[in-house]
Amino acid sequence: MRSIKVRYAALSAAILAALGLALAAIFLPGKPAQAQSPVQSADYQQQEPVPPYRYIMKEYQGKIAIYSSLDQQRPQYVTDFDTLALPAYDRQMLERGIGLRTEEELQMLLEDFSS
Repeated sequence: MRSIKVRYAALSAAILAALGLALAAIFLPGKPAQAQSPVQSADYQQQEPVPPYRYIMKEYQGKIAIYSSLDQQRPQYVTDFDTLALPAYDRQMLERGIGLRTEEELQMLLEDFSS
């Protein structure tokens, strides 16, 4: 008789634990259990909206120029860096324009191009 009571108590505890987990899964917020691509990862989806570019780096008369994102007609600043000395990929990117959000990004890219 005692073993039946022990089995009944263990079974009851297991059922209550399973019920508790099921209720927690239903009512507590969480991520859906589905496969996500790297682009659709939870971290990517929770990022703040990307602010507009502050600077645009482009080629201007064979040199690297910095444009304000508000006025893309005239460069704010034209560097002494000759675009012909750059690899073809970098020249293509400069022809399209490289968007930069911060002055730190701008300085880092200028340093990369100068080395």
